[in-house]
Amino acid sequence: MTIQSLNSRIFYDTFVAATTYFERHIDAINDLNVFPVPDGDTGTNMYQTLSGMKNRVTYVDTYSVQHLSKLLSDAALWEGRGNSGIILSQIFKGIYLGLKDKDLTTINIVSSSLECAFNSAYASIANPTEGTILTVLRDIAEESGQQILTKRTFSDLLAALSIKAKESVDSTPNHLELLRDAGVVDSGAYGLEIFLRGIHLHLSGQDVKNVDIELRIPAKDGEGVQNLIKNHDSTEAIYGYCTQFVLKSSVGIEDIRELFVDLGLSLVVAGDSGIYRIHIHTETPGDSINVATTVGSISEVSLEDMERQSAAIMDAAMEEKRESKNQNTGETCAHSGFVAVATGSGIKQIFRENGALAIISGGDSMNPSVAEIAEVLDSIKCESIFLLPNNKNIVSTAKQAADLSKNSVVVIPTKSIAEGLECSAEFDPNSTAKLNEETLTEVMSNVRTLLIFKAERTAHIGDVDFQKGDYGAILDESPLPFKGTASEILSESLKFSGAYDCDQITILLGENVTEYERIDLERLLLDQFGDFYHDAIQIIEGKQPNYEFIVALLSS
Repeated sequence: MTIQSLNSRIFYDTFVAATTYFERHIDAINDLNVFPVPDGDTGTNMYQTLSGMKNRVTYVDTYSVQHLSKLLSDAALWEGRGNSGIILSQIFKGIYLGLKDKDLTTINIVSSSLECAFNSAYASIANPTEGTILTVLRDIAEESGQQILTKRTFSDLLAALSIKAKESVDSTPNHLELLRDAGVVDSGAYGLEIFLRGIHLHLSGQDVKNVDIELRIPAKDGEGVQNLIKNHDSTEAIYGYCTQFVLKSSVGIEDIRELFVDLGLSLVVAGDSGIYRIHIHTETPGDSINVATTVGSISEVSLEDMERQSAAIMDAAMEEKRESKNQNTGETCAHSGFVAVATGSGIKQIFRENGALAIISGGDSMNPSVAEIAEVLDSIKCESIFLLPNNKNIVSTAKQAADLSKNSVVVIPTKSIAEGLECSAEFDPNSTAKLNEETLTEVMSNVRTLLIFKAERTAHIGDVDFQKGDYGAILDESPLPFKGTASEILSESLKFSGAYDCDQITILLGENVTEYERIDLERLLLDQFGDFYHDAIQIIEGKQPNYEFIVALLSS
């Protein structure tokens, strides 16, 4: 499309299209994330920022471009996620300032907006670093100043800036040794390149949902990224917590920045008019939160353990290599082994650590077929295989697959992940099939399963009503009547289930549980159980869908 002047409809549709195009690149951007910390979430944070902005701002045809850009700027401040997302929010603030009171019929507004965007983003960062999103933003701002002298349309200008962005991203390793060592370009810079390309593609009339894409990938299959994490793990240094929150305060932005500058690294302070979004990497997030409360009120608190995030990158790399090996050669064991059906990256990792020969993806609403299970079983060379279905709806399917398999397969009819994990912990690959079957059957009978979930619809189960959006609990298929937050219901359910009589309680955190919620849960359980919490309760990231918490209560 040829655009001679900018209007709010074009502005909004272009933003939505670029966000849609960005979504197709989330994983690729995450895979490049090593600076400032290899926590693999840059693409996710930038997309959540963009998507959150889109959800907050509904287009109205009476909006002017300037008013719409102000709404998006305000939304970006509230929705900014992570270091890159908050910098992105400042870019949108700069775009608003660059459009304010400007003539929308001239492409000069692109140059003024990018210049303001760079100044706004640069000012928000305590220690700006070359070779990052800032470098690319400055390069395209300078390029736009040159291009407006010769380009006549918005589409032509965005095409030139898209090319410049790619060149600038290519050069980021020249500025930052960490990127060179890891064999990647800067992930935030790549994210900006993708968003800008999405704008160009839309203005060129192309379908951003279906146009061919070519992804940047780490050199040598990510070996440099993995080595970076391994080198870190060999030291005593820790990444700490990615700490973010919104602060409402009458204190000026420079004084706000001064409060936090010595409390951690990667400090970004965004916002104005008494509302600020704070981002900082720190080993002691409580210090930053406490300081903030001395000058105002906080909300939207988010804590993410970057050690766990970097470890997850290594786990994913190991899983990919393992699955590739299984697909190509089939797993081999000398005597006995087990296969588990599971979902959730953390849960799968526990099964792997307990010695699983293979893991079949499946669970609630995603049951594997008989053929899929049988194919995995037949790919394994082993005298005897134990199959843990870990879901009552998969038990019969597992038995059919076992009957069809060419291998000797014993199905232990585990009806939950809790039962399956406890059985896998007791499995002995050097023991006889008969003894393993007896042991696992006994273990299974000693496990109770507690599920804490958010109701997706209003339902009546037994004597308990579950309202849509509320949290609920089920203990061994029996609904419990407790109400409150997920953590409060878990606490009440543990008391009801006689937790003190258990030998071991394992709590698996779901994929939607934040680090802040985890810390709250730990405090709640410590207050409730005291020494028993340290002796018998462990909390592990299961990353499972559907359930906030899956709890295994093991008794002898």
